[in-house]
Amino acid sequence: MALATKVTTDKCEVLEGIWDYRDDPEGIYFEVNKMNKETFAEFERRKLTVQLEQLKKAGARKKLLGFVIEPIKRNKPDIVIEGE
Repeated sequence: MALATKVTTDKCEVLEGIWDYRDDPEGIYFEVNKMNKETFAEFERRKLTVQLEQLKKAGARKKLLGFVIEPIKRNKPDIVIEGE
């Protein structure tokens, strides 16, 4: 799955949609080696923007929450199976 964004006429980047390729055996593949220079530069810029945001928030998240990426686990199971 991937988020798709677009830049509006007033230079805001907004969510355009979600690409759902869960039924595709290999998932999403962007074929970076086949991109023209302009498309690759934009792809790289967006990647770096995401990485920068992660770095900017990492310290505060670790300090306040105890993690950077939220672990997906529960303290108690939703369903209790007898015998386990």
